[in-house]
Amino acid sequence: MKPRRRRVAVAIAALIAGCAALPPRIVAPEVEVAAVRVVEARLPTVRLSVDLVVRNPNAVAIELEGLDADLSIEGERVGSARLARPATLPAEGATRVQLAADADAGAALAGLGRALGGARPLAYDLAGRATLADGRTFPFRRRGEIAVGGGGGGAAR
Repeated sequence: MKPRRRRVAVAIAALIAGCAALPPRIVAPEVEVAAVRVVEARLPTVRLSVDLVVRNPNAVAIELEGLDADLSIEGERVGSARLARPATLPAEGATRVQLAADADAGAALAGLGRALGGARPLAYDLAGRATLADGRTFPFRRRGEIAVGGGGGGAAR
C-alpha cells in the first residue's frame, strides 16, 4: 500500500473509532401528568403531590436527576414542584415519578372556587425542565384538567 493511501486508511479508521466512542444522541423524555393530590393543607400553604409518567423514547436507559416545574391552577401560579428523588428511566419504557409541590393556599383556593362555582374541572399548567444525571436539560410543558371531587385529589387529563 502506498504511503498516501495508508495515511488515508488510518485517518478513516481513527474517525470511525472516534464516532463509535461518542455517547448516543438522547431524545427528550416525554412527561405526562397522571394525578394531582392535596397532601396537607396548613394555611397559608398547601402541600401537593403531582404524579407524572415519564417516558423514555431512547434505546438506552437514562438517569433522571431532577425535575423542576411551576404549577398554575386556573391561571393562578400556585407554586413550584420538584422531583422527590432521582429515577432511572428504562430504555423505551415509562416510569411513574412524584413531584412535591408547595402551593399558595389563597391562589389554589381561588382557582378551586372558580371551578366549583362553574361545576367544571380545574385547568392546570405545569411547565419546567427535566435534568439528566449528565447535566443535559429538556424543557417541558403540560396543560390539562383535574377532575374535582371527594378524596382530596383528582385524576389529570
